[in-house]
Amino acid sequence: NQSQACEAARMRFHCKLQNADLFTQMCSTFEKIAKVIVVHLTPQSVRFIVTGAGVQDNIQVFSQMNVPAFFSEYTVESLNQNEVAFEIQISLLERALKQATTAMATGMKLMKRNGTPYLSVGTEFMNPCHQTVIQDIQVTLLTAGQLASIQEPSVRDPDVYVVMPPLRQVRAVIERMKNMSETITITANMAGELSFKLDTSQVTVTTTYKDLDHPNIGTPSTVFQKTTTTH
Repeated sequence: NQSQACEAARMRFHCKLQNADLFTQMCSTFEKIAKVIVVHLTPQSVRFIVTGAGVQDNIQVFSQMNVPAFFSEYTVESLNQNEVAFEIQISLLERALKQATTAMATGMKLMKRNGTPYLSVGTEFMNPCHQTVIQDIQVTLLTAGQLASIQEPSVRDPDVYVVMPPLRQVRAVIERMKNMSETITITANMAGELSFKLDTSQVTVTTTYKDLDHPNIGTPSTVFQKTTTTH
């Protein structure tokens, strides 16, 4: 309607991408989960949201980073308290950003062509002459009402919270274990221990990490232990 068109017309976003590697890694992670994500831009933060719609097991993801982690020369404006949100196909965004990891500079901005909104990604190269590659990715702008309907679920405080060991090491352990069993038991406690265990009629294997840190999000009165099983 007219009010939505007016709201969309006042949305502005442009920036310089200053951490292409991190941004690309984030996109690669989300591509394994969903085909479409919501990007929510505010003057202070960047949020990536998977709403769960059309996603296997209805997985929802809410990830937030401060603007300087990704962008410089950052501008976002709108009638909704200078917040802008849009849906974008994550595979197309990742493809556009792959060039950014080797580019001299990369800029991003919202634009419209023939009334259709796009996220324009421009990468500059010097090899040896100056070249600029522009890729326009169609997006769906979200109104303030649509954005307000996306609510992060309330999750109770955890019993156990530890900082994971290097993920490459953990992945190597899981890869070996999955060849021996379909089920792995994961055990963690506030003493800084994390264990992966498989138990079959032929063999029992346990890998334990000790002295792990954990973020200070509250001091439990007792040491908890929680076990979950995953396939």
